[in-house]
Amino acid sequence: MTLRKWWYLFWTTLLVGGVAAFVPGSILLFTDRTFVADFTTGEYIFNLVQLFGAGLMFSVLSQMGFFAYLTLNYIALSIFRQPVLWKTLQVIVVVVVAFDLVYLPYSAEGSSPLWTYMLLTALLVGLSALMANWKVRMTNKTAWIPTMFFLVTATALEAVPALQENNWNGIVTMMIPLFACNAWQILKLHTLVGTGSQAQGN
Repeated sequence: MTLRKWWYLFWTTLLVGGVAAFVPGSILLFTDRTFVADFTTGEYIFNLVQLFGAGLMFSVLSQMGFFAYLTLNYIALSIFRQPVLWKTLQVIVVVVVAFDLVYLPYSAEGSSPLWTYMLLTALLVGLSALMANWKVRMTNKTAWIPTMFFLVTATALEAVPALQENNWNGIVTMMIPLFACNAWQILKLHTLVGTGSQAQGN
């Protein structure tokens, strides 16, 4: 990847993160009766700027996770001589992460009903599968498992601070931009580094 291509990915991911936090965050603000009843124009603008700024920070976190994944993938492929072993491990990790995404928040004190965490996990896994299918259409079938692994695992791990707070407004405004940024990066990867990386499972 050249510096120019990295620069493009960096700024476009920032924009994706900002917009992906701004839109759902604005909706949550308008559905908050207390805020709507008492807000002023200044407070409204301030909150919108905060939402966009938070999305920018989430996008940076996403980019750190993306390059960490690329490094992990490179090391794993050099350790596991047969790619099928690394892909099998990725599938196992996805299953474990999906289970923990339901069990760990629900087992914490003051947790929400179990179905809320099941729904959250189902949405994450389902959307990740859709993105993985899209990635396969753009590249080849070997990209499905790595894409699924990155989107589920990275998004869940990066959203741990919000999940620990058990605040659903915070979870929504953090996980949506994180997932959007992760999806954008993994879907653009092959156009930036060429199709050769796909043969290695990226």
